[in-house]
Amino acid sequence: MIDEDEREMFLDAIREGPTPFDRFVSRGDIKEVIDIPNPRQQAERGVFRAIQQTINDVSTRFIPLLGPAGAGKTHFYWVLKDKQHQIPDLDFTTVYVSSPPSPVRILLHLYTCFMDEVGLEILDIVSDRLVDYFDGKKRRFKIFGPSIDDVTKKAVRMYPGIGADVVKAIITLKMGNNDIVDIAESWLLGESINEEEMERLGVNTLIEEDDVCLATLKLLTENITRPIVFYFDELEMPYRIFGDEAEIRLWETIKRIYNETKNVVIVAACLDDVWERVESLADAPMKSRMEATVCIKPFTVDDIENFYKAGMDYLWDSQNLPPPPDKLFPLNDRIFERIFEKSNGNPRETIKLIRKALDEVLDPSMVPELTVEFPTVPEITVEGEKEVIEIPTTSMAFIGEIPEEEIIALDVNPGSISGSAMTSLMTVAKQLDKEDEINFIIDFEFKVKGKPKKISGAIKFDNALYGIEVPSVKTFEKPGGVAAYYAVKRLDDALKESGISKAFLIVPKGTSGAKYTQISESLGDNLIKIELSQEEAEELIQKSRIEPIEQVFPLIKTIFPEYEPEEEEEVVEEESEQEQ
Repeated sequence: MIDEDEREMFLDAIREGPTPFDRFVSRGDIKEVIDIPNPRQQAERGVFRAIQQTINDVSTRFIPLLGPAGAGKTHFYWVLKDKQHQIPDLDFTTVYVSSPPSPVRILLHLYTCFMDEVGLEILDIVSDRLVDYFDGKKRRFKIFGPSIDDVTKKAVRMYPGIGADVVKAIITLKMGNNDIVDIAESWLLGESINEEEMERLGVNTLIEEDDVCLATLKLLTENITRPIVFYFDELEMPYRIFGDEAEIRLWETIKRIYNETKNVVIVAACLDDVWERVESLADAPMKSRMEATVCIKPFTVDDIENFYKAGMDYLWDSQNLPPPPDKLFPLNDRIFERIFEKSNGNPRETIKLIRKALDEVLDPSMVPELTVEFPTVPEITVEGEKEVIEIPTTSMAFIGEIPEEEIIALDVNPGSISGSAMTSLMTVAKQLDKEDEINFIIDFEFKVKGKPKKISGAIKFDNALYGIEVPSVKTFEKPGGVAAYYAVKRLDDALKESGISKAFLIVPKGTSGAKYTQISESLGDNLIKIELSQEEAEELIQKSRIEPIEQVFPLIKTIFPEYEPEEEEEVVEEESEQEQ
């Protein structure tokens, strides 16, 4: 069970977002962050089998990937992207090919997608290989050897015709002078070059021509060791927008790639309800060469629940919050059956419904469609407007009982930070012989309108009471965000209701936010903020029983203004004198 403040903090994190459920349409240019593997297992096996076969024989393969709208076909591209270069003995490179913007110059569109993804890397690999193969290795390393013209002539014999320009440009990348290398790179990347530059490079064509595009793709894919997976998304789009003729042109392009390149796997994602019509536009030879179709299955109820949990874990982590004790907060386990019934397991519809369920929690005035129930905090009533709180005087003498040689665990969390800050204060109190005059209250509790509130701790010294709070962050490696706002809000309540006269807030370095800044500034001199990086937080914990770190001096000097830290420079000088 979480208290009301914690519940509001977590709900605010959902409100401020962004959450993984805000965007329900996958895109090839925005990485997917949540993946549930079960629905795509059959598709993954089929595609990986095709890749493995191409690794074995370098033959090109075509595999259709089917599913309804919102099934996760575009998401499957990100699955392949994440797994490329990660599986032993199954190395490959994935290139996303969006649906062609028009049914003309489709090869140039494919080539541009290829170059945008891996162009410079592949060009570097292939140019090295060709130059070495045609005896230009010595010259490449500025050692006497064959000239660039000699190497190019040898290469052109193997790649005559249209391929000659491609070979010249690729060999120039490694053997040419700096100015001509830039021209060759621009030509190969499909960038604009003028007639004078073409003449200097010694080429008569441009990459934008279909035959040159295909010749370049052919040469590049043949001379790399891993297959290229071209992921054609929305294969049906030319048909749906421009009709039969446009789809036939796309099929003709795919057939040319299939027939004339090696070491390629074509994955073609298509809506299952139009695939029969789209496939019918391919010619008989192309149909006969297709691998068996693979499909993405819908979510099960368990898949939906696991997707939700993974999404919320991502949200809490992005907001630098520890997850709530209830992994399903603010929903419950009954909601997922309802979402499954309304979505039929379609991932896109599932994401929409999860977002709607969260909106129903955030805005109780909405008419509920999903019958969401969420934990509530019981009301606490007391007689009178305000309850008088007696402040306990728990001693912190136990701090010094741990042997000095004991290794201190550097587990940076709100409890360890607040405890180490108070331990640092006790360390100074001992140095000043005032340990009997200072008292600490761990988890200092007070009430606001009858409801219990709590901050990390309070310090009682010389008839004054000071509060100390640390936001409920997961780590000090990221700013505090939403958690910092709720922490300073608790301190604001403590300053107004509990007798605390000054408050200390310890937050991760770089913490900001409109609401956090507004309430912090409103407290003025009553609030002292201390910012720590992860390294500084670890140092605070490690040194708390030895000497306070500089970052907590504002806390130390507020309570003990007479405290003077040791001068590090003097220590260094003494050590230097001893060395002499």
